[in-house]
Amino acid sequence: MITLASIEVEVASNKLASVEFFEAQPGIITAIGGASGCGKTTLLKQLSGALRMSGDVTIDDARLTQSELRRRAYRTIQSFPLFHWLTIGQTLRMAVADKDIDEGAIIDSLRKAQVEHLLERSVSNLSGGERARVTLAIAFALKSDVLLLDEPFTALDPPRRKSIAELLFSTSTENKTYTFFTSHNTDEIARYAQRCLVFSKGRVVEVDPKNADKIVSLIQ
Repeated sequence: MITLASIEVEVASNKLASVEFFEAQPGIITAIGGASGCGKTTLLKQLSGALRMSGDVTIDDARLTQSELRRRAYRTIQSFPLFHWLTIGQTLRMAVADKDIDEGAIIDSLRKAQVEHLLERSVSNLSGGERARVTLAIAFALKSDVLLLDEPFTALDPPRRKSIAELLFSTSTENKTYTFFTSHNTDEIARYAQRCLVFSKGRVVEVDPKNADKIVSLIQ
């Protein structure tokens, strides 16, 4: 079980919101909603160990330090800093270089993200949607304990969005991964999330992910 307790979501000592208490079982998909600039991405950065934070993150009652969060969590971002001079294959191999992951697993992750045909293509020649799919391929390959997805499907066309989202979330559930994803799309939240956290007036509150009206009312 993962537990978030007394977490202050803040930037440069400016408090945006607080997570008083939240816990979820392995394999649960948790959506994070809220207005632009409310702190959703900042919370993902804190949970990934990219930013220091007050409060505690524990997995199975063991408190995780910032360095342990960096090791056990993987965060996709809206503008992933892919190295333009590398091929897709080289990018993925570099991303998993310190992991015990064989070549077959890398190829499989590319296939799942529907980018296996781009293996030898330069990153500089990718479209926005193709870049997004490469970041998801990295997520498939790493199989991290905690997966943090920052609006992961916005750059994808509708058919690929549906197929990749379904595969990503079913794989996360199968692997017992603790998964959090940010979204402004209430239909997407209702379809894929079992839990939902919403930033509202300086607090992070839990809402039924299928209650779109409640989510919208809290954000306004």
